[in-house]
Amino acid sequence: MTYLSLVKCLTEFGAAAPTHEAAELVRVLTGKPREWCIMHRDEALPSSIDTAVIKRMNGIPLQYILGEAWFYGHRFIVSPDCLIPQPDTEHLVMLTLERIGSNANILDLCTGSGCIAVSVLKENTSASATAVDISDKALSLAKRNAKLHEVYDRIIFIEADILTADTGEIIKNADVIVSNPPYISTSVIATLSAEVRCEPSIALDGGADGMIFYRRFINDLTKHMKQDAVMLLEIGYDQSEQIAELCRLQRLNCRFHKDFGGNIRVAEITRNNHSPQE
Repeated sequence: MTYLSLVKCLTEFGAAAPTHEAAELVRVLTGKPREWCIMHRDEALPSSIDTAVIKRMNGIPLQYILGEAWFYGHRFIVSPDCLIPQPDTEHLVMLTLERIGSNANILDLCTGSGCIAVSVLKENTSASATAVDISDKALSLAKRNAKLHEVYDRIIFIEADILTADTGEIIKNADVIVSNPPYISTSVIATLSAEVRCEPSIALDGGADGMIFYRRFINDLTKHMKQDAVMLLEIGYDQSEQIAELCRLQRLNCRFHKDFGGNIRVAEITRNNHSPQE
């Protein structure tokens, strides 16, 4: 297989950006720079490329094949044991950074690859974090990413089921509680694209209505928050009204933020009265 035939295969498969994917496969699997592809487009590629193309055409996400994903300008190690970091989740990092000062303590619930906590700590060198996940395999990836980005000594990793664990102590010490939890309704998961279904179901399934984690966070965990703490939650595009109602019933303030596509993506929840709902 050559670079040109690789692009053709990916185009026929329906890849959204076949030239980009082809160049990334060549870069990671052969160690050659992306520019090499243009200069050597008819040169035979090693058999590892053929194997990768077969995986891609079977619906395996490019990031899992490469073993890496880019998030907030940084490279993260990924595998099928964690969600693939997505650009819209970068809003959680940006909002967290805007709301913390020196020596802040971040609590990242359902941390997965650790991309949120690690990105925040790379930008704010005095901050510390606690990262919680139910999956020991996901936490192993998060630890590798923390070491890769040299923030490991500022993160405490906890394996726990956030739906049932006693988290009062870690909640009350956090300045910002941030989470991209599972929020897809169980019945919807089977209808998702083949690529999304390759991601761990435990990181997608938010229960019958997709709200099980939000009810836990808003109804229970907010009671332990410091008075001036902030909770930042990534939410589905159609969940803002339900989130707002949960907050209203708990007498919490809820402010929403939109993603790059103009959809409501983040709920900002506080115990104070200075954050009007947008």
